[in-house]
Amino acid sequence: MDKSLYRSEMKKMKQNRKKYLPAVISIMDLYKKNLKTNIEITEQQSLCTLVELVDIGYLDGKVVVIKKYFDDIEKIIYTGGYPLTPAGEKFLDRELKNKEKKELLVKIIILLTFIFGISLALLIYNNY
Repeated sequence: MDKSLYRSEMKKMKQNRKKYLPAVISIMDLYKKNLKTNIEITEQQSLCTLVELVDIGYLDGKVVVIKKYFDDIEKIIYTGGYPLTPAGEKFLDRELKNKEKKELLVKIIILLTFIFGISLALLIYNNY
């Protein structure tokens, strides 16, 4: 395989993985609402991501049912029940911890920038 093709495919996969966490969170939100009826998901972007999550074993295929028309995915039906597999739980925990770490790092950077700005302003003010 050509290196540039490999890199572009890896980049696509990484971009697609960014959609996993929001999709898992939205399915968990449906679970937390404790709805008594089946929920149909028909948006094409969500369908692809949810199918991937079922394929890699993060979502339970019995709770998230994929309906196909020939080879095309027509819709996904969330039937209720706990949607995550053990691998999905680990993924969700890991990603939420990573998200918290990133948010904390951003807050620290903002705080340090603020402190630096104040220090610089005081230094300039005291020199005049």
